Amino acid sequence: MAQMVFDDFAPSMPDREILANGTMLTVAANESTAQMMAMALYALGRHPDQRRALVADRSLVPAALEEVHRWLTLTQLVLRHACSDESQVEGFTIPEGSAVVSLLGCANRDPARWDNPHSFDIFRVRKAHLGFGFGPHICLGIHLARIEMSIWLNRLLDKLPEYELAGDIEFGSDFTLRGLRGVPIKAA
Repeated sequence: MAQMVFDDFAPSMPDREILANGTMLTVAANESTAQMMAMALYALGRHPDQRRALVADRSLVPAALEEVHRWLTLTQLVLRHACSDESQVEGFTIPEGSAVVSLLGCANRDPARWDNPHSFDIFRVRKAHLGFGFGPHICLGIHLARIEMSIWLNRLLDKLPEYELAGDIEFGSDFTLRGLRGVPIKAA
């Protein structure tokens, strides 16, 4: 935000554009972080043994949160346009300027990269995942989201170390941003 206001390109940006970008960043940060908290609640509700390990050893929290991002990738796909020249990927030709869809959720379940990719495992050997995107389009709030989620999860485990999922879990219908409609729980 500060760059939009103070950098050299700021004079060429109308105030309404700065406001629109700021609003988009704020909404994106709140919605995605809240959804990932719901995903963590769900994942740890389905795997109480791993939740108990977190209660006993809080140093596992960062790994658990990264595993939630990998296993339940919120942003399922991103659309980009192929740059300058024609490209070859795995024998396929991508013409210059073509739309390319990257399926981040699929990549985070790639068996060539992950052992038992469909399993949730907070003890998994840590590798980079695509839960926050990649390259120049990586999530701007990646560090803030990790901090917020870590604080939240530690507080949750303090207040509610034992809980059970208490109803049906339903994912939303938006394939691009695959979130939960709710996570009903009850104290165990």
